Amino acid sequence: MIRKRGFAKTNLGLWLTGHENVSGVDMHTLKTVYYGIPELYDTLELETTPGNGTIHYTYEVSIAPSFEQRADLGTSLSVDLSDTRNDDHTNALPWDGHNLIYRVLQVARLPERLIRDALNLRIHLVKRIPIAGGLAGGSADAAATICALEDLGLVTPAPSSTALTPEFAALGADVAFSYYAAKLFNAQNSVPDSALALGTHLGEVLQPIHAQAQIKAEVFPMPYAIRAGDCYTKYDELLRQGSIQSVPLEQINTTVDDLIRFLEGGATVEKAAGTALADGHSSTEDATKRSVRADQLKLYLHNDLEQPALVICPELAEELEHLRGTSARSYAFVSGSGPSLVRVQISA
Repeated sequence: MIRKRGFAKTNLGLWLTGHENVSGVDMHTLKTVYYGIPELYDTLELETTPGNGTIHYTYEVSIAPSFEQRADLGTSLSVDLSDTRNDDHTNALPWDGHNLIYRVLQVARLPERLIRDALNLRIHLVKRIPIAGGLAGGSADAAATICALEDLGLVTPAPSSTALTPEFAALGADVAFSYYAAKLFNAQNSVPDSALALGTHLGEVLQPIHAQAQIKAEVFPMPYAIRAGDCYTKYDELLRQGSIQSVPLEQINTTVDDLIRFLEGGATVEKAAGTALADGHSSTEDATKRSVRADQLKLYLHNDLEQPALVICPELAEELEHLRGTSARSYAFVSGSGPSLVRVQISA
C-alpha cells in the first residue's frame, strides 16, 4: 500500500498575461509565484491486489462542515471498470471527468492495465483541502495519485519534479506545481521548509525558487464555492467593461523579479533593489539598506482573480477587510480563484 500527500497551494502574486489557443480551447496565460502550503494536505492511499480490474474508491471529508455540506459528497463507492466499453461504469463515478483522480487514471490508461494484469485497485482519499476553494485541491489529489502510481510501477516517472509528463500537466494549470510540491514534501530523506516556483505559460512551466525568506501562510476556508472557470470568465467580462485594468507585462515582470530576489535574499534585502521593496524610496542604493515595510507586501501579493472572485461572491469582502486589519506585518488576499482567504507573513 502506497500513501501520498497532496498539498494545497496559494499564489504569492498572480497576473494574467494574455490568451492562447490550446487544442481549440481559449486559455489564459499567466505569471505567478506558487507557494505550497506544507500544513494543509489531502492524504491518498493506493493499493493493488489480484483481481479482475475493479477500482474501489472510498473517501472521507475532514474539512469545515460548511464545505462538507456544500460538496454533497458520499462516503464510499465501488465501481467495476472491467468492461471499459460500457459507458455506464465510467459515468457511475461521482466526479465524472471533473475529478482529477479519475482523469489521471484515464490518462494513464489504468482501467485497461488493471484488466490486462488481473489487478484490482483500491483508492482511499482523506479530503482536507477545501473543495472549489482556490487552493488547488483537485490538482493536489491528481499529483498524489501520479506519485503513488509511479511508486507502484504503473506509470513512467516524470523526467524531473519540475517537468511533469505533458499528458498529466495538461489536466490543469496547477497540476505541474502540485506534482513538484508533492515530490518535495513526500520525500523521505529530506523535507524542505517550503515549495516555491515561478509558474508561467498556462502555469505548467516551472522554475524553482530557493527561498531564504521565511513564509507563514494561514488559510481561512470560506463556506462558499467558486469554480475557477467562472472566475476567469468574470475577469474577462470585467476587463471588457472597463471595471478592472490589466497590468502591463513589463510591470508584471519587474514586480515578479523583485519578489523573487527578495525571497531568495533571505535575511538580507540587498538583492531586492526594486523601489517598491524599498520603503517607497526611488534610489536603489538607499533602498537596499532599508528593511521591507509590511504594507508593501500588497504590491507583490496582487491577484488578478481577486476582484472577479469578490464580484461572484461579495460576502468575501467583509471577511477580507477584517483579516487585512488584524496585523500590520501580514497581508491577506483571495487565494487563486477563491473563495478561500490566505494571510501571509514573510520574514527576511
